[in-house]
Amino acid sequence: MAIIRRVRGFRHTVDIQSLQGSTARGTRGQSSKAFAPLETIQCSITPLSGRELTQAREIVPSATHRVEAYYTTNLKPHHRLLYGDRVLNIEAVQNDGERDRYCSVLCTEEVSS
Repeated sequence: MAIIRRVRGFRHTVDIQSLQGSTARGTRGQSSKAFAPLETIQCSITPLSGRELTQAREIVPSATHRVEAYYTTNLKPHHRLLYGDRVLNIEAVQNDGERDRYCSVLCTEEVSS
């Protein structure tokens, strides 16, 4: 069951999703990944630009967004965030101050074709 954390100042609601088992094959032989929800959280999503983009790309060359939220163990680089119909793949998680209170997540937005 998903837990919803309501946080003042974090205006975006996202679902943390985890890859489930093996990937399935589509009708044309392409692989499709199945994801399952882990947790629903409130966060702040910011597109990276300017100096912040340059600094983030030193850590993750393809980073497009920074997500800030309360710390949770469900934020891992092999998970993804679902924000409406947008998918943000988690690339790096930084435990701010190593205090298990807040975290910053660098993400790459998945472009659908």
